[in-house]
Amino acid sequence: MDRPGPISNYKVNGGIGFTGVGSNPRTAFNTDWNNIQPRLGAAFQLTPTTVLRGGFGISYLPHVSFGNSFGFSQSTPYVASLTSNQTPAGTVSNPFPSGLIAPVGSSLGLQTLLGQSPNFADASGRIGYVYSYSFGIQRQLANQIRIEASYVGSRTYDVGVNNTYNALSKQNLAKGDVTQGGNPNTLTQQVPNPFQNLLPGTSLNSATVAAQQLMLPFPEFTGLVQQNIPVGRVWYNSLQMNVQRRYSKGFSFTASYTFSKNLQALSYLNPQDGAPARTIVPFDRTHVFSLAPVYELPLGPGRPFLNTPHGLISRIVAGWQFMGNFSWQSGVPMTVPSGAFVIGNPLIDNPTPAHMFNTGIIQANGTVTNTVNGLPPAFQIQPAFSLRTSSLYFGNIRDRWGPQLDMAITKSTKIRERLNLEIRADALNALNHPLWGGDPVITPTSPQFGQLLVNNGQSNAPRQVQLSARIIF
Repeated sequence: MDRPGPISNYKVNGGIGFTGVGSNPRTAFNTDWNNIQPRLGAAFQLTPTTVLRGGFGISYLPHVSFGNSFGFSQSTPYVASLTSNQTPAGTVSNPFPSGLIAPVGSSLGLQTLLGQSPNFADASGRIGYVYSYSFGIQRQLANQIRIEASYVGSRTYDVGVNNTYNALSKQNLAKGDVTQGGNPNTLTQQVPNPFQNLLPGTSLNSATVAAQQLMLPFPEFTGLVQQNIPVGRVWYNSLQMNVQRRYSKGFSFTASYTFSKNLQALSYLNPQDGAPARTIVPFDRTHVFSLAPVYELPLGPGRPFLNTPHGLISRIVAGWQFMGNFSWQSGVPMTVPSGAFVIGNPLIDNPTPAHMFNTGIIQANGTVTNTVNGLPPAFQIQPAFSLRTSSLYFGNIRDRWGPQLDMAITKSTKIRERLNLEIRADALNALNHPLWGGDPVITPTSPQFGQLLVNNGQSNAPRQVQLSARIIF
């Protein structure tokens, strides 16, 4: 709504409703009765060593919402002393001599929490669900080796998301947006307050109020958030490959590789938007590779080397086993700086901790700062009351990551028939490779904009070597 005329003619609508009061239903949410979760799977033997597999299923997301207890929950402040802590105001047996403040319940009706920032949950009761599906081929090769390739995907619907319900309309917001010919003073100027002395104890009780407050759909509230709106979506597609060698002749390994992309629409860029924005998920990793070998050294009785009946020698050389777990994966997407428009390509060649991306930015006064290698600026300070246009995460700029290797060597010695000694040495992060798992500085107004602050420490643990021994009986 526009700024009102005479205060005597000013009217507002809306307020908090209560279940079971007036014409409202007795339950806070509608009941969703169609949550059926079918599963379907099939396998077909194409050749004696080749199998095709596929599956489809529907599952529902865990969802718990209890509504709110506005009006039915009240805290009574504890007053310790009325004499500057010289004497107590109450006693242990009666800590609240003035009594407890009783909850008002629904007695205030639409006047409940006026001047404050309540929230409410979507009442539809719709529960989010996931379509999961896969199709793959598996083949058995020689030497106990099995290979497999699969497409695995999912689609998630009706995920609960939150959004500001009490926000300026795009038309009113544009009145303060200089890019739309507006003036911020139009929205920030103080105007006569129609709620003066009507909402004691709130920020809306003074003689004047910012004009933008009176332009809200529900100006009697400073904020109003709707929760669990069932409009969120998630998309996942992946190619998953796996090679496995079953244990044979003291050696086995498992290697896997995943090439994937994961998208989501779970957040609104602006409260005025009609739907959540589609963006890459913050935990997306395009490439993930892992290798886990296990090798038992061929030494000792019954083995190709040092197959000796000598008791002492056989105990020393037998029972050695090597295990490793090597992983490498892409970094996660970098967060797009807030408070700035993306007006160019922020990707640069050979990023360094000093410059992880193109930090060139046009400041509010028109000057260009933080340029990199003569590149044109990639950002521009976002004016007040303008709508965000950039995504939440970059798909082509990733936080730094690297390889991780864990190793272990074990020695098992049989002392006698029911008594064994196992000695183990583990090296976690054996390559001592630091991982920088967080974003660089993404505050556009910071002098360290675009820097990866390695002095703050790595996100993974440094190399750790541990020795252990145990007796098994």
